[in-house]
Amino acid sequence: MKYLKRAFYVMLILIGIALLAIVIFSEKKPEGEGGSKADQLAQKVLAAVNHEAYAKTNYFRWSFPRGHHYFFDKQNNKAIIEWDDHKVVMQLDTQEGQVFSGQKIVEDEDQRKKLLNKAWSLWCNDSFWMFAPFKVLDPGTTRKIVLEEGKEALLVEYESGGVTPGDSYLWILDENFRPTGYKMWTSIIPVKGMYASWENWEQHNGAYYALNHNMKIELKMDNFLASDSLADFGYTTNPFL
Repeated sequence: MKYLKRAFYVMLILIGIALLAIVIFSEKKPEGEGGSKADQLAQKVLAAVNHEAYAKTNYFRWSFPRGHHYFFDKQNNKAIIEWDDHKVVMQLDTQEGQVFSGQKIVEDEDQRKKLLNKAWSLWCNDSFWMFAPFKVLDPGTTRKIVLEEGKEALLVEYESGGVTPGDSYLWILDENFRPTGYKMWTSIIPVKGMYASWENWEQHNGAYYALNHNMKIELKMDNFLASDSLADFGYTTNPFL
């Protein structure tokens, strides 16, 4: 009994330290100024990453840390999402599709729904880390200009979409308006205003993509490819058929 009480008190102390750290290291979300100037700054961000080339690119492939693998047909808004021994071929507009586990189609409805929900959650998180700079003018977003260390930064707030509407990101920009990172106010990260870098920019099919992020831990996008041709990915037939 003595040891259980001691363990309980230690747990309370650790929880208290964690809560105190969240308070100490969190930042209040800035207010900023909205309107046409903020939208113009967003347009400059899109130009810096060549949104026009991204919009014209049909297919994308990449791997996210922890063994999440993606193939994205942007034109038809479909994705192949793979993790562990699961594979989901999803129509992203409806979050419906075929579900496989161990290379066998999943027929049990409860298990199928569970894996569809898991795939959608993975997609929303991992695709945002891949394509977020191209989404600063998406429907359901608002924009504000914030002065960050004397320089203009772009605060983008997501009122809808994904699985965590209400998230906000303050984009820190270089002299050419390309992002160097952002501060995050999200529901899944307890420390508000945490910074994550956007670096190792590479040009693929005309547009620019950041393949590395660092926020105390490194997130590296592997196996990335963007192309208009299925043949470039090794497909001889449409993988969604």
